[in-house]
Amino acid sequence: MRDELDVMAVRENSAKYSIHLVDSSQIMHNDDAKAFTMFVVGMIKRLIPPNLGETLASKHDQDREAILSDGTDATNEVIEESVACHAFSPAWIKDRAWTLLRNIQQRPSEKDRQERRKFLLAGYSYVGLVAKRAIIIANTTPQYHDVSPSISDLVSYFATPHRFDHQMAREEVLMNMITAASRSHHHQLAHGLSDLVGPVSRLSSMFYRFAAKYSIANFIKTKSSNDSKPVNRKDVNLPMATNELYMETLKVFSSSHMMLYGTRSLEKPDYISDFEESFIPFQKRLRKNEGHMGGSIQVLGPPGYGKSAVVKLISQEVRKGSPAVLVEYSLTNSISDPPTMYGMQVSFIHQAISQMPSMFRPVENSVAQMLSQKPWTEEGVLGLLTELLHHSNSVDSLIVIYGFDKWPMDIRLWWSGTLGSLLDSCVVNFTFIFSSSHHIDDLGSFQTHEKLSRDLC
Repeated sequence: MRDELDVMAVRENSAKYSIHLVDSSQIMHNDDAKAFTMFVVGMIKRLIPPNLGETLASKHDQDREAILSDGTDATNEVIEESVACHAFSPAWIKDRAWTLLRNIQQRPSEKDRQERRKFLLAGYSYVGLVAKRAIIIANTTPQYHDVSPSISDLVSYFATPHRFDHQMAREEVLMNMITAASRSHHHQLAHGLSDLVGPVSRLSSMFYRFAAKYSIANFIKTKSSNDSKPVNRKDVNLPMATNELYMETLKVFSSSHMMLYGTRSLEKPDYISDFEESFIPFQKRLRKNEGHMGGSIQVLGPPGYGKSAVVKLISQEVRKGSPAVLVEYSLTNSISDPPTMYGMQVSFIHQAISQMPSMFRPVENSVAQMLSQKPWTEEGVLGLLTELLHHSNSVDSLIVIYGFDKWPMDIRLWWSGTLGSLLDSCVVNFTFIFSSSHHIDDLGSFQTHEKLSRDLC
């Protein structure tokens, strides 16, 4: 059965809906980017029913099925005025994201589910933030875990920046985004813009936790973004053949009620100011070497001095330069049993396929066979991990270990010995980040490129 992308409306401006994509001549000059835009337009024309506008117009406001809104050219003054009062606020972004996910979850018919239709997210300017929030919610809220695999591997952003360097730059970027989305009302936000900067910055920071799962296509005015290359139809990964097996695997391999692993991140990106003296120079080196992974990084300091926070900052910076899979190991009070190598292997597999579903496809037959067997053996799980890594030599991996010196010796030796050798043999591009109270000597063949000590005191 042929796989198809299911593209919903991308504009909401009043009680009536219409399809809207920014004209390619206004947004980019790159030929590949133009080709991609035409592909999106073509998919919309093929897949959206002619009477979609009438169908959507009959629904109540809370049940509207538009995927994104750019807020321009509203014909109904009352609705336009209401949107102007609320559209440029964190609450509005969150509300539209929840509405979007509810509609994606409720929309498919039984036939659609059998055909494994996917939803293509494409956001323009300020409202690209809705797509970001929707992706975050889908990956962190159990009730929407079934929605996450329904979102196409390809997520497109038109004139939606992802980075903010400092306060003034953030405000300027936000104002430009809002102006592009609603020229009639951007002047009303001049005095409240600073209040919007923090939430938008946190949203963009959280988005990087899940960006590796999707092929992100970014397009901005006059040039394509350096964050990713333009893609065309042949690059789009259509749905995997066994969605049900993927979801069952996540459920079985998860150690909690969260099927999709949520990476650890700082609640406040501005927390970096607390470590400015020791971290800023290191951050500059990371940005200088964006896209180049390898070796290991040690974060050293006494207990209670913020090592975990710095590790989170480093991992966030590394993933901004490369869409790496982040595998994390942390000893917490919730772990009642002593950690085992078997548990480390299962956790690695779960975290990897949770963040990047494409890694699951080459091993799905092995997984299906394993799920039919009981009990599992450590050798069987290690074999699956080995197969997974052999098919992942094009994937960057960031392996973060919190409190390395507190883990049992056999686990530490497994990381520096077995896992390190396995990653090398599979030609996986990986970087280890360790936090520890003292320097780590037993890292085998790993070259320690950076040590951030001081040491946080």
